[in-house]
This record gives sequence, structure tokens and C-alpha cells, in this order.
Amino acid sequence: MDREALKREYERLKNRHDEVDESPRQREEALREIAAMPDMNFTEKELDAIMRRFGIKNTYTKLTRQDFRQIMIEDLDVDDLFMIDSIWRVIDKSKSNSIEFSEFVEALSVMLKGSTEALLNFCYRVYDLNENGVITRDEARLLLKSSLSSDVDDFDVDADNTNLNLLLDLTFRKFTKGVDSSSVITFQQYATAFMEEPLLMECFGQILPYREVSDAILWDIEHPHRW
Repeated sequence: MDREALKREYERLKNRHDEVDESPRQREEALREIAAMPDMNFTEKELDAIMRRFGIKNTYTKLTRQDFRQIMIEDLDVDDLFMIDSIWRVIDKSKSNSIEFSEFVEALSVMLKGSTEALLNFCYRVYDLNENGVITRDEARLLLKSSLSSDVDDFDVDADNTNLNLLLDLTFRKFTKGVDSSSVITFQQYATAFMEEPLLMECFGQILPYREVSDAILWDIEHPHRW
């Protein structure tokens, strides 16, 4: 599906009215509980504004993978579908193949207002494709290929790509301090390298919205009268 088709579908989903209404009291109580979640950086009012900003009608609305892709592309300006699906994997903690509103805003809270530690943890988990606690060379190769192409399926992961291999080796050395034999990047290595070169946080592909996009969304949330 191209960007225009995604945009049309997104607008359709934002304007859907087939969900059962929740009472103001139910909504208020739900938002209060979500705002009290550990590490939540949004207030009740901001959560309410987020619902209107993203066209989410009820606090019990579940986002499908397609809903989430459209939000990431149209609102957060992250358009690598392979990376978006990896972000989805991290957010869908229950592995239910849908995202609760609370799960969505918990992730959005990190992406837009998270501390450095929270952002590092989030990005590292996105890059850890097989969730084994380390980033392997194979994972890094696949992530780099995806970030350099509009369609990861165009690539043969095992192909001998000289330029990609060179980029992979150079990137790995940033984390492993030149130890060529290292086949994984630990979280400690990732965090330490970031302290020296902050751009390494997203070295394997874009996960977070650009600053101007993030600032625009936060402005919308802080000025809910527009919605």
C-alpha cells in the first residue's frame, strides 16, 4: 500500500463511529489510572488530548497493526515498515496482535518525553529483533539493510554486499571498541557508545520522530482546544 492509500485509510479510521461510547466517568477513571502508570510522562489532560489528536474514541480502543503503521507514518513520520513492525513487537507486550490504548501512550510517552535512559532502553529493545538481550551482527545487518531500502524484501540477507559489510563493521567497532571478533552488542556497550556519540542511539535505523515532528505533536497535546 503506497503512502496516499495509507493516508486515505488512516483518515477513514480516524473518523470511524462504530465503537461503543464510554461514559465521561469511565473515561476519566481510565485516564487517571493510565496517568498513574510507572514512568508515564503524560497527565490526564494530555492523555485526553492524545485521544483526540490521534482519533482514538475510547480508552479501551485497540489499535491494529495497520492502525499503528498509519500513525507512525502519517503522524510520527517514521516510514520504514520493517522498523515500525519491530516497534510494534516491543509495544505489544501481551503479544495479542493488537495494542491497547494504555500500551500505545506508554510507548508514545517514551518516544516524545522519555529520559535518556528510557530512550536507550526502548531503542535497544527495538533493535534486539529476537529478544535475546543482545544485538547480533545478523540483526544489525538486517536493520541496516532495511533502513537503507524502502522494502526489506528486496534484499537477500546473506548476500555479499561489500558496502553494507563495511558499514556494519565500522558500526560494530564503535560499540565493541575495535574488537573484530565480537559478534554481539550488549546494552552496556550500546549505552557507553551513546555517551560518546549520541547519534549512535539510532544508528541501525530511525525509531523516534524527528525533533520538529515531536515538538509539533507535543504542542498539539498541550493546546487541546485545537482538537
